[in-house]
Amino acid sequence: MSPSTEPGRVRKRNKPTLVCTNCKKRKIKCDRKMPCSSCVKMNAGFSCSYETKWRSVSFEGRSPALHGSENGSGSNETNPLKEELSSLKRKLKLLEETLSSHDSATPEENSRITGSNSDSASSIHSNSVNPVVSDADLLDLYGGYTSLQVKGNIRRVNYGPLSWASLMRKDPWLNVLWKYVDNKQLGLTCLITQKVPQISQDAINTLNTDRSESTESKQGNEEIFQKKALENEGIDEMVPFKSLTKFTKNSNDTSTKILENVNVSTVTLGKTLFDGRCNPELQLIEKIKMILPKKKVLWSLIDRFFMKLYLHFPFIDELDFKKELSKIIGPVSYEDVPFDKVKIEKKLDLAIIAICLILLRLTYLSLFSNRNCVNVHRMNSSDDNIEKYLLENSINLVNIEVANSCIECFQYGRKSNLTVFQALLYMRLYRSHAPEEGDGVDGGDSQVATAMLIQMAFSLGLNREPEKFDNCLDPKINNMGRKIWHFLVRSDFIHCYSVGNPTTIHLSHFDTKIPFLAEGNSNLVDLERETAAIRSFSYLGESLGTLRKVLDMVMDLNNGIPINELTQKLNVVERVASEVFNVIESIRKMQSTNDLTLFGYVVKSKIFISVKSSLLTLYYHLYLHYEKLYNNELSYFYLKKMFAIIYEDILPYLFELLYGNLANSGLTLNPSMELALHKSNQVNLSCLARVNYLRTMMESKADHARRLQIDQAYNSHYYRFKSLSTNLRRTGDLITMIFERFGTRYYYAWRVSKAHSSLFKFLGSNELFTKSIPGIKKLHAFQFTAEQLEDLDSVVHAIGKRVEGAVFYEDSVDKAPPFEKGTGISPSISAKSEIVTPYSSIGSPPQESRPNNQYIDQMWLSMMAMKFDPVDSEGN
Repeated sequence: MSPSTEPGRVRKRNKPTLVCTNCKKRKIKCDRKMPCSSCVKMNAGFSCSYETKWRSVSFEGRSPALHGSENGSGSNETNPLKEELSSLKRKLKLLEETLSSHDSATPEENSRITGSNSDSASSIHSNSVNPVVSDADLLDLYGGYTSLQVKGNIRRVNYGPLSWASLMRKDPWLNVLWKYVDNKQLGLTCLITQKVPQISQDAINTLNTDRSESTESKQGNEEIFQKKALENEGIDEMVPFKSLTKFTKNSNDTSTKILENVNVSTVTLGKTLFDGRCNPELQLIEKIKMILPKKKVLWSLIDRFFMKLYLHFPFIDELDFKKELSKIIGPVSYEDVPFDKVKIEKKLDLAIIAICLILLRLTYLSLFSNRNCVNVHRMNSSDDNIEKYLLENSINLVNIEVANSCIECFQYGRKSNLTVFQALLYMRLYRSHAPEEGDGVDGGDSQVATAMLIQMAFSLGLNREPEKFDNCLDPKINNMGRKIWHFLVRSDFIHCYSVGNPTTIHLSHFDTKIPFLAEGNSNLVDLERETAAIRSFSYLGESLGTLRKVLDMVMDLNNGIPINELTQKLNVVERVASEVFNVIESIRKMQSTNDLTLFGYVVKSKIFISVKSSLLTLYYHLYLHYEKLYNNELSYFYLKKMFAIIYEDILPYLFELLYGNLANSGLTLNPSMELALHKSNQVNLSCLARVNYLRTMMESKADHARRLQIDQAYNSHYYRFKSLSTNLRRTGDLITMIFERFGTRYYYAWRVSKAHSSLFKFLGSNELFTKSIPGIKKLHAFQFTAEQLEDLDSVVHAIGKRVEGAVFYEDSVDKAPPFEKGTGISPSISAKSEIVTPYSSIGSPPQESRPNNQYIDQMWLSMMAMKFDPVDSEGN
């Protein structure tokens, strides 16, 4: 009898146990991953371990949803040779595509590419090649959440899958947070809400906010922005007219309340414009006379527009515009006196006036730098230069109100006119760049306005090459039409990439050539500047086709997106963005601010930031997809890649935009940066919700203190979560401080800062996790390995330090543009070191960077408040 069959002796199993120790102990099914899905569901991934040296199933090549089904049966047993062969085929295919798309990559880029598929978590960078998965793995960008926001009959908005609002709803943790905060009715804390707002007396008082009721302070700024928020939410449309009153002065200088009537959309030359913001006795022409600045201010700003801003908005002809404008207001004059007459002889003259007023306001806004010290220095300078003179003679928001009234005189929905179209185009440009407009909070207005302009361009025939027709004989108009059309193509594309809405323009629907400079077709006297403006329309060039392929996949509502196909296209997009549009190093090396060279960099920077912001959103969707499937390695890969994009691609431009060579280009770049920072901070908010829940659950256990003493794995994970929670919170707070700084001027940033400040504070209180919230215990996340958590903590800490440098940087006029070293993750960030020590407590930023800086508040409040003010008899 063999020893194994001796009576009373237990026979030992020769076959090794392939399940983890937790599943073996609980006698449940194990998928043999690291950590396994069973441990992930129980939020015990950190304790998942195996008794043997058996290697867990690799994430490379298979989706966990298909695990055990590739051999045609439901068993977990797989054929190792078949699996290895499939894996090798996929790797070969990936290498072939990589070699074809990266044949021009630098050695540094090649090292990143080859290192992206290694086992080390620290090798993931913003341009790392995305891993190959099962060909059957599909991504659904539209499932699992409600993208439609409905507030009774007040407001109805559909958010695209790439918008920040859709991410709030699709992310299960942010969705729980959103619903909880929404139920607490925290007002502006939440940017989106399904609730039909209550018409309270406080809301009515806010809508009646007047310049005379607001003080020259941060509080006055708050009231103006709160009114803007209520108007955007549609509350002003539900308040009875009798409740909306304005104070104005009658001829006897006594305060009288008048009814604020609805703007009349069919204003004609002789009709009175009832607006409540101007004396109702005034006719539109008298209103124009009243608001025009002095001759020196107007013509100096017009000259500056064609010298500076025309490069970005080259959609009028300099000589023709000045000629038509001179017929209305008189010849060019730089006398420091007001205009004595305005000669409007025909209705079309109102379109010229509208364009003029918009250009004046845009050019005035371009005078301000993102460096507050520069603005103060210009205002306090003892030199009598033209910039100081223009700053002292502000162009107020009432100019835009009057320009809009002029445009509303035309039935542009029924008739096609190029001059009226130009006025509408410049109004759209103003809405998308002006600080007080908040274009981008939901993207709804911009989508409709851009689509309307495109349809008008179709009706004007701008989608057709003029050389193909025998009646398009003016080379200047032909050149201008080409620029307008291709600008609309680029705007339509960038907008759709930002929020995920369908494009209005298809490549097969136009044959208009890319703008080119030929003899006699320049719209600018300065041919060098016209050449630079035209050259910018070719920047997208061949890249447009590649980018559109990704957008076409995103727009497919009826079929899931094959992840392999999507990620390989994203590899190409990343390469194009890095090689063609990432000009941060060139910007830093600029010794002198040559405006033509800088203009090219600004255009490319705007495209780069917009594309990277969209990639951030797509990787967010992939992260949520694999998190839901319990594939921790792939979910970690895309989470780490999001943080790498924030650190390597977005933040370097932020520092340069705040203090460097891009500081004077804020008018064109700030809106794109705001959206990128908004999505970046959403990633922080999402991770903080997950980490704080796991940390709170560990702390709530009865044996928590004992396990910290005796269980090294438990102790290590707890303190990693604690450090990660600290770094996520402080990084989020620092980015919110950047929003607060922008919020002194930008409505969009102000609203985001209010929301994120409250949400981060709310998550820090653990109120969400200590109460019984429906569905929260079913959520799972962050079941990462110790190495992955440590590496992630280091990256978040590095992001916080980089933002901290921007928040606390002490700027002065005498300082040269700073150089923030390093655009990639430094070795210290990816090194396997001990848990990083959180940086010191956040104090107050320097006086120059404080968001409630008195000078900045007063400077912008004086303009923002004018939008809601009556104009007195002297035009002040």
